Amino acid sequence: MGTNEWIVLIIGIIVVLAIIGAVVVAGRKRQQHAHEQRQQQDREHATELREQSKETTLDAREREAEATGQQAEAEKAQIESERLRQEAQQRQVEAEDMRGTAGDHLREADEMDPDVTGENGTDAHDADPIVEPENPRGNDIR
Repeated sequence: MGTNEWIVLIIGIIVVLAIIGAVVVAGRKRQQHAHEQRQQQDREHATELREQSKETTLDAREREAEATGQQAEAEKAQIESERLRQEAQQRQVEAEDMRGTAGDHLREADEMDPDVTGENGTDAHDADPIVEPENPRGNDIR
């Protein structure tokens, strides 16, 4: 082999090595670019997840506040209900007292009235029996 052939062979090997080097560099650049794109997509996705997390957290806090408000309203209604129940019981006691007082006054009036001559101190014209829960048949209990 002559010198020219050696030079052509060496130049050919150098060209092949340069092509191989260029392909390797281009492949690495493509891989690097693809890796950077994946990282950018991951960053964007992470940002979206953070925003969703913030929105979900705010929604949860809002619902907790609503629940607390509703619970307070329910407790308030329960207190009001208990107050009304006590008021109703007090009025029932007062009504029973008034009924007893009315019965006492009627008996006192019957005792004082000289015209009352009926059985149990009643006259036939005013013999309306007093009907009470303890006296369902309406028997005169005066």
